[in-house]
Amino acid sequence: MKQKIKEYFCRKCNRSFYILIEEGKKAVCPECKSEDLVNVPNSPKKNVQINCKCSKD
Repeated sequence: MKQKIKEYFCRKCNRSFYILIEEGKKAVCPECKSEDLVNVPNSPKKNVQINCKCSKD
């Protein structure tokens, strides 16, 4: 089985994390267990936007 280390951003709890994931498996946030994740690209690209539900307290 192929495994890759990928970086994700969780839209539910607004955390970034790296995870070792098997090819074909779905990633889950280790903090809140949400599957609402954005795969963060390996290299910076122009016009990449992550819409988070950040509170503006």
